[in-house]
Amino acid sequence: MPAAYLTRIVTRLCLDQLKSASVRCETYMIAMERLSPLERAAFLLHDVFDVALTEIAATLGRTPAAVRQIAARARKIRDRASEHLDRSAALRSSPTRRVNDCLMLTIR
Repeated sequence: MPAAYLTRIVTRLCLDQLKSASVRCETYMIAMERLSPLERAAFLLHDVFDVALTEIAATLGRTPAAVRQIAARARKIRDRASEHLDRSAALRSSPTRRVNDCLMLTIR
């Protein structure tokens, strides 16, 4: 019986991890959807693909300073979504941590 119990607990913990990764991805996608097309382009090109601001400015028909501001706004939106996710994860992680601690005590 203890082996079956441990198997069930570990399986549930793994499923929780998978769900958590899915939630992170969905939160990121929601944050990206909240960006305007210009913000999305500036953020992705500069922060993800490391394209120079001058090159992005030429592509978008804006000044480098404007592109820098657009990218900064996009980062703030992404950061707010990330903070929300972190608060939610902290609330969910404490029961998981307790189960894990109990498992470790049981194994010993």
